[in-house]
Amino acid sequence: SPLRVLVVEPDDEAFERLCLHARRLDGWTLVRAPICGEREHELDACLLGLDAGRAVLEAFAFDGPVVGLSSAPERGLVGEAMAAGAHDVLDWRTLDAASLDRSVRFAVAQHRLASAQRASAEAAAAVRMTTELVATLSDELRAPLGAMRASVGALADASLSNDERECARALVARSVGVVERTVEDLLDLARAQRGELVVARTPLPLADVLRRAVESIGVDVSWSVADVATIEGDAHRLEQMFDVFLECLARWAPDARWELRLVSAPSEVEVVLVGRSTVLTAELVRAAVLPESSARPLTTRAGERELALARAIASAHGARLFVDGEPPEIALRVTFPACVAETSTPRGNAPARQAGE
Repeated sequence: SPLRVLVVEPDDEAFERLCLHARRLDGWTLVRAPICGEREHELDACLLGLDAGRAVLEAFAFDGPVVGLSSAPERGLVGEAMAAGAHDVLDWRTLDAASLDRSVRFAVAQHRLASAQRASAEAAAAVRMTTELVATLSDELRAPLGAMRASVGALADASLSNDERECARALVARSVGVVERTVEDLLDLARAQRGELVVARTPLPLADVLRRAVESIGVDVSWSVADVATIEGDAHRLEQMFDVFLECLARWAPDARWELRLVSAPSEVEVVLVGRSTVLTAELVRAAVLPESSARPLTTRAGERELALARAIASAHGARLFVDGEPPEIALRVTFPACVAETSTPRGNAPARQAGE
């Protein structure tokens, strides 16, 4: 089959010898270049001259099989070249056409086989992920969809009282909310994985966001709030993030007493959620909020997806998350860059994504 081979960094004598061999081989075309060019993707392999020095191995990049050429391929050079990804190293002074053809075609075949195996593995992983996602959604949506079906059936019963009808309608509304939140979380996580999660950038008092988050989940939290603690961020997203963190920690340590501290400094604003409990440890909080699991968040259960999304929101705001302390007092710290006062024309904010978008 035809071969288009890039030749990089050879001296004139080596290139002439390669051209002589190529003329004796069927389907060979040599393209000489000092470095990889824009047409790299159209080439089948690369012959890389190594006589210019071993540093060329570190600076060189080619998305395809590479065969090294040297006038003195001693063992150390061969080892470094193979470790750097070369398929073979040839002595161009003693090289013949048949050996050149055999080495390059074997390298091309190996590269194509490896590419096909990677593509097959990626396709299999995509199929597994799709299967897991369908299974997860089927399990999570079964309850709200069943509740909606039962409520719709009940509403068709003319003998229901007004109170019973109102109860059925409320159940439908709650079930729709569960489905909507599940879909929104999946869309947000997909955006976060692509680096496309959008957050607004407007100055806001962080204490107000924290207060709403605490009130929404009903956790008993004492306060220690700085007089001024302003950051640039998305109030809706931040409230969503703190909702998840607070609810998660309260669920993991229901007997703990919680204190929320908000500390403002010139360069940063820190939110510290302190838990006091004889059974609470830094490892437990770390496992709850900052797990090291490699599970794919799109196919994990609802609680894990919510935590993954909360961490993505923190990252989108430039926040750092860490856990420290010793029993009985363990702290989750969320540190934001402080809001810098604008002294010139205000810059445009990133578009805020509304709930349900």
